[in-house]
Amino acid sequence: MIQTCTEKQWCELFPKPWEMLGSLENISFPLYHDGVKTEEGFLARTKEAFSREDEEMLVFTEQDAALGWAHTYWIPEERYLGLVSMAVTGNFGKALGQLLRYWEKRFPEYQWTSYFPEENIQAKSALESLGLQPEIREAVGILLFDQYVFQPESHHAVKVSQENFDLFRQVHQFFESEMYWTSQRIAAQLDAWTIYGYVERETCLGVLYFNGTGQKDLEIFGLDILPGEDIHKIGKALLASALNKAKGDQARSIYFFHDPAISKELEQMGFRILTAAVAYGGFVKENP
Repeated sequence: MIQTCTEKQWCELFPKPWEMLGSLENISFPLYHDGVKTEEGFLARTKEAFSREDEEMLVFTEQDAALGWAHTYWIPEERYLGLVSMAVTGNFGKALGQLLRYWEKRFPEYQWTSYFPEENIQAKSALESLGLQPEIREAVGILLFDQYVFQPESHHAVKVSQENFDLFRQVHQFFESEMYWTSQRIAAQLDAWTIYGYVERETCLGVLYFNGTGQKDLEIFGLDILPGEDIHKIGKALLASALNKAKGDQARSIYFFHDPAISKELEQMGFRILTAAVAYGGFVKENP
């Protein structure tokens, strides 16, 4: 059974919710036990489910026992749904099915996307039984900068600014068709972004970019490399420059959802690979 609950009810049902988030088999993304996020921060974020008009807390029960929760949010103007957190001990797949059926009634024709750790095989089974297939699978790495050693940089890695922004556009145009962050939108807010391009013979072959410049906790938004080019050589060169810059700016951590092909290079630079993230999604319909 799935139902909404108050903050008081949630606290009574889940006196130790932080502990439930530690098992990759029983949760959705985002990961909270990653060495950066804290229990205090998680609980503060959870409170917003009970105060915001675009969020709610749903609980799953069976025979009067509370099995887990889903903290959800929605963006009405974009007709989009997502998860702030979800943890279920027991049958995660059954709970996920209940959540989708609830969304059918409450948010028809909204679009949703959620990531699950590859260890959560119940989520995979439940979603694929509905005909959904994984949209993307990415390895998830995190780097803590207090353990990072500055890397040698390649002269092919060039910092992108307003003056040479066409370097970025040359590559990103092949990847941006389904992205919100198009070249045009990034150019309009360029001060918030850090971008490096890999240039050989006056041609940009790849770019790496992240926003939140100056913040403590960062996430690499993208690594775009032209088809047929060497992802290992280009990726490593771009990462070295980007990570050195972030370290110099006193960043604390950086996330990277990436192609598993370059996980080895990331580990050599100090990243810890947490899991693989598998994305599913679609439109909420009356009968999935």
